[in-house]
Order: sequence, then C-alpha cells, then structure tokens
Amino acid sequence: MIPGALRRLLPASRADGAAMLERAWWLGAAARGGPRLSILPEGADWRAAPGAWIGFLAPGDRLAPHAAAVISAALADRPAARLLYTDTALEGPAGHAGLEGPAGPAPWLKPGFDPVLQAETGYAGRLALFRRDLLEETGWQGSEAATVSAAARGLGAEAILHLPYPAVIGPAAPWPASAPLAPPAPMPKVSVIIPSRDRPALISTVLRGLIEDTAHHGTPPEIIVVDNGSTDPEVAALYARLAGRIRVLAHDAPFNFSAMVNHGLEAATGEAFLLLNNDIEVTDPRWLAEMCACLARPGTGVVGAKLLFPDGTVQHAGVTIGLGAGYAGHPDTGSPAGAPGPGGRLLQRRSLSAVTGAAMLISRACLEATGPFDAQRFGIAYNDVDFCLRARALGFGVTWSPLALLTHHESATRRRRSGAALRQFRAEKAALRALHDTGRAEDPAFSPWFARRLQPGYRRLARLPEPRSFMPGGA
Repeated sequence: MIPGALRRLLPASRADGAAMLERAWWLGAAARGGPRLSILPEGADWRAAPGAWIGFLAPGDRLAPHAAAVISAALADRPAARLLYTDTALEGPAGHAGLEGPAGPAPWLKPGFDPVLQAETGYAGRLALFRRDLLEETGWQGSEAATVSAAARGLGAEAILHLPYPAVIGPAAPWPASAPLAPPAPMPKVSVIIPSRDRPALISTVLRGLIEDTAHHGTPPEIIVVDNGSTDPEVAALYARLAGRIRVLAHDAPFNFSAMVNHGLEAATGEAFLLLNNDIEVTDPRWLAEMCACLARPGTGVVGAKLLFPDGTVQHAGVTIGLGAGYAGHPDTGSPAGAPGPGGRLLQRRSLSAVTGAAMLISRACLEATGPFDAQRFGIAYNDVDFCLRARALGFGVTWSPLALLTHHESATRRRRSGAALRQFRAEKAALRALHDTGRAEDPAFSPWFARRLQPGYRRLARLPEPRSFMPGGA
C-alpha cells in the first residue's frame, strides 16, 4: 500500500488508467434513449445507412462496452448538436505513446473542441459522429480527422460536443508534436513590460536575453521596465548603460503586480504586449517569433509559453481552472522537459482557459476589449487567470505553445507569505472563486476524469460526465 501523501506525488499509472476505464464502462451500462446511430468501417458508403448520426471506425479500432448507447443518450434533447467526438482507450506496449505499466488499454482523455489542437493533430475523432445533414454538406474527406476539420468550419461551440467517454478501443501511436511556425511577416512591434525591483543578476539576464539572444526578425521590441523602488547601484548602472535600448518607469507605490503591469501598458506603443517576469531567462532565440505567430491566428487574444525550472523540469504548461482546492493551478509542474504529458499535451499547441502572466503575449485588440489587469482585486495573485477568463468570455482565444520555450527562475523571486501578504493572498483566492466560480468549474481544456491535483491522476466519478463544448468564448 502506498501512503496517501506519497501517492499524490506519483504520476498516474497504467493500472490507474485501467481502473478509470472500467469505471466509465460500468457507468455506461445505464445509458438509454436517443437517436439511431450508424457506425461503419472507415471509408464505407454511408448514404444508405439508416442512422440519423453516422460514425466511422478506423482499421484496428472497435467499439468499447456500451459505446453506442452512451453516445445516443448524450445526443438526446440536443437539437443544436451536429458533431460529437469521444475519448479513446489505447492499446500498445509499455512506453508506447507515453503509456506506462502492464499491458492493457489506457485512457486518452481529450479536451473540449479546440480548433488549434485539431489543426495541429486531428485529435477530435476515434470516435467522431456526424449528424447526417452535416455529413451530406461536408462529404467524406478521406479520413476521419480531415472530415472532422472540414465539418467543424463555421460551426458554433454549441454544435460541436465532446463526450468524455472512452467509446473506442484501438492501437496507440506516438503522440504528434507541433512543428515550428514561420515568423509573421512583418513581425509586429511588441512592447515588453517587465515589473522589477533590484535583483541585478535577474534583470540583467532577462534584458540581455531580450536584446541579444532573441531573434527579432527586423522588428526589435520596445522594452519597458516598471521599477518598483530599486536602490541597488548595480541596477542603476545597468539602466544607465542600456539607456536608449530600454525605458524605465518609476513606480513609487507599494508592490502591486497588476498596477505595475498597467503602468507599463499605459506607456506602451506596440501592436502587441508581452508581460515578462524579471526572473525569465532566454534559452531559445525563436521563442518570441513563435508567440507572435500564434497570436497572428484569427481569434487569438493571448499566448502563453512553456516555462522550465533551471533543473529542466516543467514549471508552466498552462493553467487549469478549478485545480488545487477549487482555484487554479499548473497541472504539469515537475514533468520532465521532454515528456509528452497526458495525451501528448506537452508537445502540442493548444487552447487553454488561462496561461501565466510570467510570459504572456496579448494583442492590442484583446487588451482594449478586456481592459487592464484588476489591481483592486488581484494585486498579487491570479491576475493573469482573471484576465484570461475575461478575455475568453469576450470571444478571444488563449493559446499555449511548447515551442515558446523559456527558463523561469521562479524560486529566485518567490517569498513565503505571512502577515498582511498572506491575508491579501487569501482575499484574492476568495475573489477568484466569487468572480469566476472556480470552486465548481470544470475546465473545458481539462478532462473531468482527471484528478484536481497537480500531478496526473483520475477521479472516481459517480456518474458519466455530460457532453461539453470549448472553443474561444464557448467555455
């Protein structure tokens, strides 16, 4: 028996995944009702099939227990639905596609519909069901993934459902990884906002990284340091040496991260705005061009980066709402830098509910619509989460990229909270729950089967999760 405290620190095993699958299939036995389905071999002529909804099984795939009944029941009383896809149970040798432990199926638990991830990987299938009229409009495009992508174009969030049920059992394959995007031509003018105070080793590292170690593609960024009362003479000398390359704004007020960010944003003149902590180190010159390329995609308002600790493990690969006692947290912290993560998510560009403000790129349109950071409610914590959730509610997408890679010396600037700072942090946690209902939220970019803790694990649900939507503005 593994003690409970130790077990919470261990990654989910293949055996844990098998238990989750058995639980889902046991719950699926109660499903009843709904429209008639026709599930055919991939590429079969579907026109004569009698079902109101039509799906295709890829070679090697087979239906899981109760799959048809669960899907049909999920579609009952959902007249706006036109496309539905499910989770998958993968079979393969230990280590294949990130599976660990003894042989047997392992769950591939997917997010709600994400156009970014679909374009990258074609994940929204195995199994996909098309309402007959949608398939008549789209036609079979040669593969399930291509047909889903074609069918999804122009559909609203309510028309595309993800059913968190492992409806297909089939062979695993290596997780696909995102390929680099070409830099935008021309690159936008980016205003970089760096809140800082003293710490000459840190601020000199991040400024050198921006000026010397980042590929600018002909458009160097505007660099704005918002200085919160530095007294170290080394910092003053650094600012003097870089005069003309950076702007320094004096922020003579008690520390408030959001207020410092807003101070910098008010002075910025760029087409996009990059919030950057002073403890960031540039390790790959392509990072900024990658973030700008992601921001250039239609509908995108915010882009986040993959941040590593100095030891090479993951510090940030996205923020999940509801994680960590019902607030928000980083689900993949501590993973090896090259680990694929559940479903390959650490290798793939994808849409999220929120990303960290330690390295966050924001479009001018998004900032103007969403407004400034909330310095009244979130002066220290959760200001980035609040901003992203407000932006998504307005229809802006939040994208995370594994190819915008930076090192975050987070422990260098983090202090243990006590006294007034601890009271403020608790008040900001309460504000996050009150404003965004994070205590009850089910993040659409995160499977409802996953445990709400930082390390991978599974929940023992009392009933099957409901179908859900995602897409920008459709959480």
